[in-house]
Amino acid sequence: MNEAKDASSALIAYGSYAPGGENHARLAFFAGEWRKGFVLGRRHMSDDDIGPGEDLIDAWVLEFPRPQADVNSPEYQAWARRLSDLWMGLDNVMGKKMARHSRPWWPEGVDISADAGAAKMASIYLPLHRFDELVNQADESQPVPPAEPEPELVSEPELATEEDFDLATLWRQTYTGEKENDHSHFIRLIKDTHSDQFDALFVDMPDGGRFLERLKRLFADHLPLKKSTQVLGEENSGFHVHPLARNARPMDVLVELARRDIAQRAGFLRARDKTSHAEALDNLTFVTGKPEHPEWEIAGDALDAFADEVRYSGPKRPSWHYGLKEACHGIDADYVLQDWLMLFLLQPDLPQPKPRPRGGLISRLGLRRESPSLDLEPAYSLWKAGGRYEIDGKKCCVYEVERREG
Repeated sequence: MNEAKDASSALIAYGSYAPGGENHARLAFFAGEWRKGFVLGRRHMSDDDIGPGEDLIDAWVLEFPRPQADVNSPEYQAWARRLSDLWMGLDNVMGKKMARHSRPWWPEGVDISADAGAAKMASIYLPLHRFDELVNQADESQPVPPAEPEPELVSEPELATEEDFDLATLWRQTYTGEKENDHSHFIRLIKDTHSDQFDALFVDMPDGGRFLERLKRLFADHLPLKKSTQVLGEENSGFHVHPLARNARPMDVLVELARRDIAQRAGFLRARDKTSHAEALDNLTFVTGKPEHPEWEIAGDALDAFADEVRYSGPKRPSWHYGLKEACHGIDADYVLQDWLMLFLLQPDLPQPKPRPRGGLISRLGLRRESPSLDLEPAYSLWKAGGRYEIDGKKCCVYEVERREG
């Protein structure tokens, strides 16, 4: 692949997100050198408000170098997954009023008319109200990170036809290895399936039934008082998970859940000999309130290291893992929920959780101290209660998000 043409391996920053700008702190934790140059456009009400045009607008680019490894190697696959996670995270940070798109960037000092080949394609976030063509084309126009190589098969995989397009059938084919199907099919696998059909889909997964148990619990905890299955012609009626007002907890409980979650992550990193990362999490001070411009220090790196270890370490993932992640994404399950749901599929060697009563308040809040070294129950309980946290230097800032009635 020609890296110069691969927009997913570079990011353009301009306006307040450029080096020195008030919003650059959101991007400053990325390692690498920002190079100054320009993009074409027209500035309107502010430095962030750019639209189509032929003016030269100062812009900086940061490249994410591709590893010098075969695309089928574990090193390359891990890099591709991290890159995909990076873009998904940035999409959330930039919000729904911005769309990621590919645009040419030229280094400083280049004459466009004389050296058009000097341009590099890179990803840039553009205001939707200035680019009408992106409103309905955002998904298609966003550059897709290099695809993870599919598992090697003895013969060419047989793709399902439209006549075969039954999600339960496609899932069983992919799960058993009978047939390799496009993972994007499974975006609707969970959200359009009634919970009483989950057993048939997921009962034999190799984690002792823990994904199935957690999925059912997720539905029970977040199912609003309306139908969970999609009705033909009824738009957006499939199940999507959101924090609900009925699950809210006081702020002191949210802080305690955040402490327990951070402690589990630190313990996991320590067991993986990542001592400096574990100590950075151990030394965090817990405060309340969402930070405006969080500083990214070693504790933030520690959480990234934890995510890499949980999601990507160990043996090569089977193809159906990626289909299941797509299904989780289809119900708006973010990485916190995906990791909780799939933990014992991603890390099958984790200790078996000890049987424990579920009726008491401590159990329901995920605060029981004899829980295994890593089960992510505090993370789930915090998410369910509408709590979140962000790292700001040496502080863990715990705050609340909007909860829906239901």
